[in-house]
Amino acid sequence: MLINLISSWRLAALTATLVFIGGCSDKKLENQEATPTAAEAVIVIGAGLSGLNSALLLEEQGYKVTVLEAKNRVGGRIYTLDDVPGRPEAGGNTISANYARIIDRANKLGLTLTPAPDVVGGMRTMQLYIDGQFLDPQAWATFSGNTFPDPIKRVPPGSMIFAALRGNPLQQPSDWLQDEYQKYDVAIATVLDGMRLDERSKQLVNQTNSYGDTLDSTSLLALYRTAASYAKAGDIQGGLSAIAGGNQRLPEAMAAKLKRPVLLEKFVSSIALSDAGVVVTTSDGTKYEADYVISSIPLTALRKINITPALPPLQQRAINEIDYSKTLIVQLTVTGDYWGEQTPSLWTDTKIERIFATSLDDSGKVTNLTFWLTGANAEHFSGMQNEARDKALLDTFYAIYPKAEGLVTLQKVVDWSSDPLILGTWPAYKPGQITEFGNAIAPPHGRLHFAGEHTALSNTGMEGAMESSERVVSEILRNNSKHTVATAAIDPKSLFVTCMACHSLNEGEPHKLGPNLYGFFGQPAASREGFNYSPALKGASIVWDKPILREWLKTPEKVVPGTRMIYRGSLTEPELEQLIDYLITQTSSKVNP
Repeated sequence: MLINLISSWRLAALTATLVFIGGCSDKKLENQEATPTAAEAVIVIGAGLSGLNSALLLEEQGYKVTVLEAKNRVGGRIYTLDDVPGRPEAGGNTISANYARIIDRANKLGLTLTPAPDVVGGMRTMQLYIDGQFLDPQAWATFSGNTFPDPIKRVPPGSMIFAALRGNPLQQPSDWLQDEYQKYDVAIATVLDGMRLDERSKQLVNQTNSYGDTLDSTSLLALYRTAASYAKAGDIQGGLSAIAGGNQRLPEAMAAKLKRPVLLEKFVSSIALSDAGVVVTTSDGTKYEADYVISSIPLTALRKINITPALPPLQQRAINEIDYSKTLIVQLTVTGDYWGEQTPSLWTDTKIERIFATSLDDSGKVTNLTFWLTGANAEHFSGMQNEARDKALLDTFYAIYPKAEGLVTLQKVVDWSSDPLILGTWPAYKPGQITEFGNAIAPPHGRLHFAGEHTALSNTGMEGAMESSERVVSEILRNNSKHTVATAAIDPKSLFVTCMACHSLNEGEPHKLGPNLYGFFGQPAASREGFNYSPALKGASIVWDKPILREWLKTPEKVVPGTRMIYRGSLTEPELEQLIDYLITQTSSKVNP
C-alpha cells in the first residue's frame, strides 16, 4: 500500500478438503473439476496471497486442498506484465524488508529475491512539473506558483502528506482499531486546513493521495496506520526487493505447491450457511459443499455474492460501503533519450500525475516508464474508450516531453478500478468508517471466515494479506468440529503458525526477520549472536521467563517500548500457555521450570 507513489518505490511493498476460489497464468495450472467429498471440507474464495497462503497453511496442518479461481490467473493484485518488455509490475511492486511472511514463503518455495528496480537517477533528484514549468526540487521553495504557507514552503507537494502525518500518535500499526484513536478518524483535509493550505495547495497535495478520491474523503487515521507500518519497516535493515522474474512468480509457485491444481474461471454467486455446513454455488451452477468457507476476496467483490443467512447489518454495511482506491497504471517502453536536459522521472500537476522511469535490463539505460494515476485522474481516463484513452495519455505526456514522440510505446494500461473482481487497489477509508466498521469486517459469521489484506490488524499490503491467512487458519483450527473443547485437541505446533515466518527454532538454523530461538528461554533479551536487535531491545533489562513471555506474546510494545516487533497476540489464555510450553520444549534440551 502506498501513501503516494514515491513511497511505493521506496518501500514498495490455512484431514479437511479446501476448495479455493479466487485469480494465475502458471501454465502448470489446469482448469479441471475436483468435487470435494471429505466430511471436513473448507472452501476458500479468492486466489490472491491471503487465499493461497491459507490453503498452504491448512495443507501443512493435514488438510486437503482444492482451489477455484474466478480469474484466468492466480495472484489477485499481484500482477507481473509478462507480455510487456522488462516484465514490469502492475500491482505488488516491491517487497519491504519487514515483509517476513512474504520473504519466508518465497524462500521455502526456492524463489530468488533480487533488489527491486529503482527510479533512474533516484527519487531525490526527480523534478517537478507545475504550471507548465520544470523545477528542480530545491527550486520549489522560491517558485512563484508555490502557494504553500511560509513555514512549509520548502516541502514539495509529493511530501506534504508525510509532513501532515508528523507526530503520528500510533505507537504500533495495530493501534489503529483501538478506541482511543477514533478521534483521528477525520479527513486528512482538516489537518491541511490547520496548516493553512489554500485550495490550490490542497489540489497539488491530492495529486499524491493514493488512499481516497479527495482529501476530504480520506481518513487521517488510515494514513496514520500506513505511516506507522512504514516507520517500522524503516527500522529494519535491508532495502526493497522483488522476486526474480516478476513478483507474480510467488503466487504461481504457491499455487503449484498445492496438492490439487487451481480451478480457474470459477465465479462464486452464492454462499449458503447452515449448522451442518456450507454450500458455495458458482455462476456455472456447480455446487461445492464443505464445513467452512473462507472469503479472501476484496470487499468490493464480496458485496456481489448472495450470503444466507444474511450477515450482521453492520458487517454487511462495511462490505457495501467501503470502496477501494481508484488506480490506473500505464506501462510504456522507451527506445531513446526523450527528456533532454530534464529528469526522465517527474512529479506533475497534469492528469497523468507521476512518471517513473526505470531500467529493467542490464544496460542501466531507461527502458520502461510507468504513469501512476489515482482518484479523479484515474477515473477521468477510465471512462474513455481504449483508443481515445491511449491517445489522451500520450498527448499529455508529449506536451511535457515533445521529444518523446517516436521514442516511447504505450504497451499496456491496467485499470484496477474497472476490474469487476476488484474495483480498485486497496480500501479507501472515508472519515468515520474505521470507527464504525473497523472491528466489524473480520469476525466470522457462523461457518464463514474472512481473510484478505483488508482484515489484517498489524500489516498492510502483501504482508497484511499473509498475516490475515494466519488468523483465519487459527480460527478454523479452533472451530473444527474435532475440537469440541476449546484448544484441548489443538496441536501446539499449529499455534506456532503466527511465529514461524519470523523465527526458526532449531539449533543452527538461520535468523529470519526475528532471531533464531534455540536456547532462548532463561536468557537475557537481545543475547543471540549475529542478529541485529533494535536499540530498544538491546537496552531492555529483561530475561525470557514465563511471565515476561506471557506479556510479550500479548503486546510486545508494552514490555519493550520501541521494539520493532509489531505482533499483537490474539491467543486465548490456554492457547498462550500451550504456545509458551511448545517454544520452551522445542528450543531447549529440557523443560525449564
